[in-house]
Amino acid sequence: MQSTPWIALLKKIPAEQQNQLMLVTTSGIEVAIQVILVLEGECLVFKGRLSGSQDAGRLFYVPFDRIDYVGFNRVVSEDEFKSWYGDTPAASANKTDTPANGSSPANGPASRTPLPNRAALLERIRSRPSTSGL
Repeated sequence: MQSTPWIALLKKIPAEQQNQLMLVTTSGIEVAIQVILVLEGECLVFKGRLSGSQDAGRLFYVPFDRIDYVGFNRVVSEDEFKSWYGDTPAASANKTDTPANGSSPANGPASRTPLPNRAALLERIRSRPSTSGL
């Protein structure tokens, strides 16, 4: 992805939340972001640490086209997401449409798959052929 979309996305995240971001490069290196310093040009400049190390406060220059993805290392609530990015078109479409399975917003999001029946799971496990010697 070029720099403009990354800049637009990252500018919407409050500064006090930046220390909870993880960045993964296209080469698979994972970096925990502590604070973003520069959100302009062709590189993201930030202080952070390599995942799995204790060396905090290192300065990183990562070209935007080398960022594979950025994500939070914690659960982000839907309300929190909406406060940063507003009501997205996909979210507003879900509010007006009724889900196909008949669930309502009070029952949870329509995209969530129902848990399988416990009795059916046990029956499937019991019907599998057992292998001796394990």
